[in-house]
Amino acid sequence: MTDKLAAGASTDEALAHRAVACAGWRWMPGMLTSLGRVDDDLEVGGIGLPALECGERVPLPDLADPATLGCLAELLRKAYPTHVWWECGPPQEDPPLRVWNWIDGYDLRCIASGHSIQEVLVKALEGRGVIGRKEDIADLAHRVWSEWWIYHRSRCHVVPVEGEDVLIIPAEYVARWDRQADTSYPDLSDAEKKSGRAIAKRYLKLMVVQNV
Repeated sequence: MTDKLAAGASTDEALAHRAVACAGWRWMPGMLTSLGRVDDDLEVGGIGLPALECGERVPLPDLADPATLGCLAELLRKAYPTHVWWECGPPQEDPPLRVWNWIDGYDLRCIASGHSIQEVLVKALEGRGVIGRKEDIADLAHRVWSEWWIYHRSRCHVVPVEGEDVLIIPAEYVARWDRQADTSYPDLSDAEKKSGRAIAKRYLKLMVVQNV
């Protein structure tokens, strides 16, 4: 019996680690962590979660707590754009629990299955469906483009021309960006490759977390 309890605790801890690694994970008020209950200010014992996550004792969700499971179910609802519902099969089925989702409004897909509510919720949040992954990658692409435009616009000057504001790009930047655009990545300088590597790292992190 002791061995079974230890194995169960180990499984719950592993699932908790997987849950907080999901792209759709968010701490929510009411969740019970390994360090205490999360309050309305997203603090545990008066300390903010970001600070706790940087400490030696990293908080993990208590997946045996009903309120925490309810919050996890809410995260799952937000992660999928269309209807999600549960199916609980007879005990002899393996696995007996499944979660289904409509993809693009017509394709029915089983997004997770398992032997416990905790396992199914975490698996479903990890997968997030084809649409969820596509939207997250598209969201990152938009943020990269937005950052690029804000940076380049900051290097330009606004000049009134015939009653209208015209954005003027300094010749030195035009020359530099033209050269970089005409140069293949392997031929860029190491300093110029740095920004590309930083963006690639952001995509890789997102894709590894979502198992794309």
